[in-house]
Amino acid sequence: MSNKYRVMRDISAAELESEMTVGWNLGNTFDAYGGGANDETYWGNPRTTQAMIDAIKEKGFNTIRIPVTFAEHVGNGPDYTIDTNWISRVKEVVDYAFADDMYVILDTHHDVNYWLKPTENKVVEAEFTAIWTQDADYFMDYGDHLLFEGMNEVRTIGSSAEWNGGTAEERVAINMLNSDFVSAVRATGGNNEKRCLIISPYGHAALENAIADLIIPSDDNHIMVAIHAYTPYAFTYHSGYDWEKYTWEGSLKSEIENVMKLANTYFVSKGIPVIITEFGAVSKQITNSDGTTIQNTSEVISWLNDYLYYANQYGIKCVWWDNGYYAEQNPSGEVFGIFNRYNLTWYQQDVTDAIIGFANGE
Repeated sequence: MSNKYRVMRDISAAELESEMTVGWNLGNTFDAYGGGANDETYWGNPRTTQAMIDAIKEKGFNTIRIPVTFAEHVGNGPDYTIDTNWISRVKEVVDYAFADDMYVILDTHHDVNYWLKPTENKVVEAEFTAIWTQDADYFMDYGDHLLFEGMNEVRTIGSSAEWNGGTAEERVAINMLNSDFVSAVRATGGNNEKRCLIISPYGHAALENAIADLIIPSDDNHIMVAIHAYTPYAFTYHSGYDWEKYTWEGSLKSEIENVMKLANTYFVSKGIPVIITEFGAVSKQITNSDGTTIQNTSEVISWLNDYLYYANQYGIKCVWWDNGYYAEQNPSGEVFGIFNRYNLTWYQQDVTDAIIGFANGE
């Protein structure tokens, strides 16, 4: 490993975040599940290459989040040993990003669909701690450009409070898991004593009940808080409901402002940096009066202008969720794809340029 990979400066999480510009998620890749050894490509995306990551960096992104689902790649307890082939392949892609001097965020992703639940359960704690201890040991020598994000949208699937910040008991369990994560990584020593760790509220919810109850580990200035904010949902998702928005005329702008103010009130103003590790808006079709259809590209750009303006006010960095799917493939689905990983071109060139430009305050 080259020396640049090893550099671990003793700088705060806030200082580290200030060096980031804007990020991109390698979505529906290592977070895919159901395909066993073939999970990386099981959800329809190609095998990740150095050329792909080069293209992301050349476009202007300097941060990449690599979501990883461990569920099908971990042995039984009590050791919960991670499959060597799986973690070594993840390492290859981390190295692609390090070769381009990018910041890398690793997280445990869809394990919530298997075993990772917001409950005070010793078996859950044991597996969670074992996985992060192994990850921390495996990436021990990597410098501060590698960040760990403990969980992804951990919630009780199907409950009435699933997307409403959870119950008080569930939020207590989330705090326990965040504490377990930080303790497990720090206990491995070495570079991990100073590594930036990212914790999250229940479900990564950008809601006051979830955010207000989040406990930050004391005396550790190498901690960030992550939330997910597909805000406002009426515009950013294709819901099919009569309240769905296809255009951005600014009437819901206050919802974006409120999320950023909430993050500032509880964290940023207290010296705790916030990063939005998932944001985005799906590409939607608008039907013209003559019956023809167009994509709402210009509307998404207008939304981005407002979204990143408010994020910039508080130094909150944002990471676009790219699942590799674009409207030509599935016009009614979750089409967050902006980058064509097959031919290294951009599905939405104008949207991508706006992400880079607005994030840089242009």
